[in-house]
Amino acid sequence: MTKESIWIDSSMRQYTYDPLLHDEETDVAVIGGGICGITTAQLLQKKGLKVTLLEAHRLAESNTGRSTGNLYSVVDIPFRDLKAKYPMEDIQQIIKFRQEAMDLIQSNIFEHGIECSYKKVPWVRFSGTPECDEDVKKDFEIAQELGLSPEWLERDHDILIPLRGRVGFLLHHQAQFNPFQYAQDLAHILSQSISIHEETHVEEIEKEGEIFIIKTPRATLRAKYVVEATHTPLGFSPLQMVLGPYREYGIAGAAHGMPLNDAIHWGYYEKDKVTSIRNFEHANDRYLLIIGEPHKVGQGDSRECMDKLINRGRSLGLIKEVTHQWGGQHYRPADYLPFIGQSAHENQFVATGFSTDGLVYGTLSALILAEALQDNAHPAASLFNPKRITPMKSAKKFLKENLNVLKQYASDYLRQEKAHELSAGEGMVVSHQGKKYALSKDEAGLLTVCSAVCPHMGCIVHWNNAENSWDCPCHGSRFEAKGEVIEGPALSALDQLEAIDEEAPLNFFNKDLPYEKGSSPSLGN
Repeated sequence: MTKESIWIDSSMRQYTYDPLLHDEETDVAVIGGGICGITTAQLLQKKGLKVTLLEAHRLAESNTGRSTGNLYSVVDIPFRDLKAKYPMEDIQQIIKFRQEAMDLIQSNIFEHGIECSYKKVPWVRFSGTPECDEDVKKDFEIAQELGLSPEWLERDHDILIPLRGRVGFLLHHQAQFNPFQYAQDLAHILSQSISIHEETHVEEIEKEGEIFIIKTPRATLRAKYVVEATHTPLGFSPLQMVLGPYREYGIAGAAHGMPLNDAIHWGYYEKDKVTSIRNFEHANDRYLLIIGEPHKVGQGDSRECMDKLINRGRSLGLIKEVTHQWGGQHYRPADYLPFIGQSAHENQFVATGFSTDGLVYGTLSALILAEALQDNAHPAASLFNPKRITPMKSAKKFLKENLNVLKQYASDYLRQEKAHELSAGEGMVVSHQGKKYALSKDEAGLLTVCSAVCPHMGCIVHWNNAENSWDCPCHGSRFEAKGEVIEGPALSALDQLEAIDEEAPLNFFNKDLPYEKGSSPSLGN
């Protein structure tokens, strides 16, 4: 079994790009190489701007290549919840704008001949337990009010039978594809006209007059405009106070039992908790994907979440053996809508808060930002304005998310953890002489010791036992076992020990264990 997503593992073509090695100048620096950044670069290049795209790791591997691969004009927020906050006209507009983004994806696929397993399928929402029947019926009625022409499904419908669904409804004319292959191929086409640099981590963004200075480990990029297509704003941003970071998981395996219809299946087997299920064919083999079990980053048992998905697949008789398992990240805005447009700084733009709808919202962001950079207003710009103030819509979730952050901060600093023997693939936080240490052991038995203090805003990281990473429970930063940044908002790595001596926490269990020698003497600062 691989811990890579099925999209990345099954891709037929992957391309690589050199890091930024020499200072450059450009019109627009697009930071982030997922579907949002790549599509934004495409549209800006078409407008005649010189574009440079920077990706900290590899294009589309962070979250685009770890998504469901589903394209739908609706959103993951139930219609009944959206209607409680927004007028029906706004909901209709959201669906219309998302359809515009889906049309752009389809246009790119057909125009450039991108082979990415694209197909039109229906979208299905159904109940898998009696307590969810009424919620599905309410959403069906609202879909009718919205003019979406939903089709009602009873439990004997061939779509619901293999899923053990009770009632549901479907919408036609949605789609599915391999998101990683799409992003890889689109970037490869663009690479003839824009500069793309992988393995280029942004360490700092400064402003000198009208020019932004983007500092990376090896070189500096100067740009008139900056677009942060980074899933969440880098460094500190007020938007992080209205965004909840969540980790969600996916599994895939050879399809088993009664075949599923090709569709986007959203099942509610528990109250207010959606499980996404779909088919995927590769190399004449039929796979089944199950995605779900979200939890706040750094605040859940990742291994337990994976196991729940595996058990769901087995209990439904859909998957016999799991071949792939992976995790992905999303950020939920307090008022349900993403933030797309100019940030607090002139000529600096953000796109964040996509929830689990990032493939379509990321593409819609590109349409909005391409206009904003030339002082034009896309019709969707006001609805998703990052500077909007919506106290009535966001107050409850705003308080909940920020109280959660304060609780994590206080409890983690007050807790006094004791060291214990680590097995391969395990990690733990240890308190020693007023400092917090993050200890982990790799499969070869090599121990790494880092500071457990997240450099973003000082929260204490937690070990992710399914993905072997250090995850910040406050704002969603994630780090490799050795401390390097996986994804922001943190801009710098966890500090590491330069040497281990008699004062090191290793003495709690075995000071003679091998360890990874770090590079920074400022542990715990």
